[in-house]
Amino acid sequence: TRNPNPGFGDSLGFLVYAVNGFDWATNATSHFLYTNFNHLMVSVLWLLDPVLILSLLSILFALLALYQLYQLAYILQEDRGLALLAVVCMSLSFSWWRQVVSIEVYAMNAFLVLRTLVLITKDHKNQGFDHGIKVGIWYALALLTHIQNMLVGPLFLWYLWRWGSSTPKKLFITIILFFPPVLLDTNSIAAVFFDRQFQGDVLQFSWDSLWKGTLRSFLYLGFNFHLLLLLLIPGIVKWLKQY
Repeated sequence: TRNPNPGFGDSLGFLVYAVNGFDWATNATSHFLYTNFNHLMVSVLWLLDPVLILSLLSILFALLALYQLYQLAYILQEDRGLALLAVVCMSLSFSWWRQVVSIEVYAMNAFLVLRTLVLITKDHKNQGFDHGIKVGIWYALALLTHIQNMLVGPLFLWYLWRWGSSTPKKLFITIILFFPPVLLDTNSIAAVFFDRQFQGDVLQFSWDSLWKGTLRSFLYLGFNFHLLLLLLIPGIVKWLKQY
């Protein structure tokens, strides 16, 4: 079901960036790593249709992300059947399928975030810090792909200060996360975290938006997983009781 054409909106924009050249902007909506990786692949595979290249990249990163999800579920449950079931539930959800078959940033972003979570979970389970540098690098790549990954920040900081073996290593890993935007200096610090047209909406707090957003989230949950909720909800409840 791969879309043979670029979709409207972001897909069309990503295609334009990929064809036109490298873009060194590091603002909140530039998706620095994704857009420049796209241009690199279009340049290397110049004999192929750019739409084909970018849509196949979405499929590739989606498959890599699902493998990371499998690893994460297996680390937590040590049951290959349950890990495979988690992959099936995710891969058949509507939003996942929609991003996979089009030119979008979210498949690549999911791979980077899940890779980071796999490494953090391995260290948490082993009560160690064996993957500290790798966690910093993968999380930095995730931040360069989508600024929304700042939401993973509290987990990263908890991991860093709970298991970090030395202060210099902690500082090094933290610096990795913010080095590229500061070095390139193509946008203000505010622009790195907020696109100028969305800054007010992000910073303001509204109880009305909170309850509407919560309700909308549950509706999306049902829309995405439909009958699979019969498996997911009991599984989540059982897992929470276990841990």
